[in-house]
Amino acid sequence: MPPVMRRILTWAGRILGGIAGLGSAALVTGCPGVVAPTICPHPTVKLNRAAIVSPAKTTAAVPVAVQAVTNQPVDTATMQVNLYDANHELLRRFPLNDDGLDGDAVAGDGIWNGQYGWAAGSQGVYQFEVVLTFDFEDNILYEPQRLDLPDVVITPEAAAGDTQDE
Repeated sequence: MPPVMRRILTWAGRILGGIAGLGSAALVTGCPGVVAPTICPHPTVKLNRAAIVSPAKTTAAVPVAVQAVTNQPVDTATMQVNLYDANHELLRRFPLNDDGLDGDAVAGDGIWNGQYGWAAGSQGVYQFEVVLTFDFEDNILYEPQRLDLPDVVITPEAAAGDTQDE
């Protein structure tokens, strides 16, 4: 069953279980060794690092490339980047992938890649946050892991060669 479908069915089961008076304890056992339902830290998979692998000061003509690395491959998770403006308002989410496609060199190696292309004329300071979200598995809901990245400054279109970090 695709992970997205599994998530939908899990959340639907929680809602229906709560309505029927079963409570979420019947559907989520919690962390191993913990009786009450809870969201657990993943026992083995860690989001080790993330980085912007393109200039931190650039123009809208240059997409921003992001790379994140987990300590081991994981196929029961999704990785995305949240893009915020200078006021920390969420503007967009875009996926990172570890499937060997769309800029990812090797499938399943724990190195996740993605790009965000700017709208023409974009400028300002933008904040990025990488989020690793685990699929619901074995009746355990794992806590998402987050890493903030340095700000990216998008300047008005400039002459070629004027897109380097300062």
